Amino acid sequence: MLRLVLAFIMAIFAAAAAAQTPWDAKASFPLQGRVAATHFTLNGFAYLVGGTDATGYRRDVWMYDPVSDNWSQKNPFPGAARGEATAFVIDSFAYVGCGVTIGTHFRDFYRYNPKTDTWNRIADFPMDWRAARAFSIDSLGYVMGGMAGDGSANRNFYAYNPRNNAWQRKKDFPGEPRFYPFLESINNKGYVLGGFIRGTHFNDFFEYDPSSDTWKSLPDFAGGPRVCPAGFVIGNKLFIGNGRYYTTHYQDWWIYQKQTNTWQRMTDYPENFSYGTTGFAIGSKGFCGLGQNNASGLRYSSSLYSSNITDFVNPDPMPELKSYHVFGTRDIVFKNVIGTVTYSLIDAAGRFVIRNKSITQNKIETLPVISSAMYIVSIEHRGRRFSYKLFYPPDITP
Repeated sequence: MLRLVLAFIMAIFAAAAAAQTPWDAKASFPLQGRVAATHFTLNGFAYLVGGTDATGYRRDVWMYDPVSDNWSQKNPFPGAARGEATAFVIDSFAYVGCGVTIGTHFRDFYRYNPKTDTWNRIADFPMDWRAARAFSIDSLGYVMGGMAGDGSANRNFYAYNPRNNAWQRKKDFPGEPRFYPFLESINNKGYVLGGFIRGTHFNDFFEYDPSSDTWKSLPDFAGGPRVCPAGFVIGNKLFIGNGRYYTTHYQDWWIYQKQTNTWQRMTDYPENFSYGTTGFAIGSKGFCGLGQNNASGLRYSSSLYSSNITDFVNPDPMPELKSYHVFGTRDIVFKNVIGTVTYSLIDAAGRFVIRNKSITQNKIETLPVISSAMYIVSIEHRGRRFSYKLFYPPDITP
């Protein structure tokens, strides 16, 4: 009589099919299209600062209200007109600085108070810098990437502390120097992806832990190398897309799921004005707009699009993965396999009997003839690892 011993049951949520719901058109930016603007979100509103349009560099500030789907103008940025600035939010204030205009790279930084619609200058960034990116974690703002006025780049990584109005250098970024990467934070960790330097486009992906001031490498961005991708965070998911690879303008978007450490394709962006677009999230809605396309002459977009998070992913869970040993035999059953399952069989001394064997479909694996003892079955499925104990009783026969 066979007795099934259930080893584990683990739900694997949707991560395979791109959603079919398109991006929804929202109120267009009220002026002509622009590129290389910086942005931030505060109190349920999005703010757009400066950038470049067909007339040159700008320093105007516009606020987008997602409830009324309306743009309104705010007090202008107090520094010189510029593009490629960077911004982060700490508590109830936004911080904007650096950037470039013709012949000048900037290091000045300013704090914006949305309640009073006023700007105040803070400590300058340690160097003249353009095309850097930033995120904030635990009341500190972090800045990296970018290019100096002489065209050089470096791995320098800085944190701004508003309590003492000072910049502090942190552990250098471990990848190649670059400008126009993508930076965001999720659950007190920072993430860096993509960028460009001297003819090389990147799709490497890194995580920064401020508690230990350390970096680690993550699975490469599945969309391939590109410069100036856009994106946003909703919940514990990172949404990234658009950008450019030489003259190719990408419209694909992807989701990074931190829980499974995997990438998933989602709905493509509706326009090919995909270089220098502005992406942000408010609540459960993601937004992206503006941008440039120079594949056939220099053109700018003033469009804005949004979609609910439920538009991006299939909300129905896939069948759960099941793996179990059939008592009295040498068989291990794998059911509901999605993609690839990799499993190992390890003895009590830590030696591999089977090492990293791949299973790509539902099947029964027959184990080799081994002595009666306790073993560990280690399984990796869709970026997650699980293990359970397996005892071979004395009645197993070859």
